[in-house]
Amino acid sequence: MHTAQIYKKGTHSAKITASLTGSARISGHYLLYFSPVLDGKVLVQNDIMQAKGAAREIHDYREKTGKWTLWTNSLFGGMPSYLVATDYPNSWTTQTGRFS
Repeated sequence: MHTAQIYKKGTHSAKITASLTGSARISGHYLLYFSPVLDGKVLVQNDIMQAKGAAREIHDYREKTGKWTLWTNSLFGGMPSYLVATDYPNSWTTQTGRFS
């Protein structure tokens, strides 16, 4: 019997078989698509690396003195450090960022 004829009859087992086949195909595609992530590979994000590099001087100063610097020389020949990295203890965005 042809597959299309089985589906036209509307039997319950044919519908289940079609659903399971479709689900298996979708799951297979997900596994294939996400296989690099499952292997532990991580996408290099250049903007994140640059932000960490720009904030390095500020964080080093913070570790050394315990205070936040107001100026950094690491970007554009010098700029205010609050534009790069600082701590706002009462800000909900700062608190949220500490959990990630």
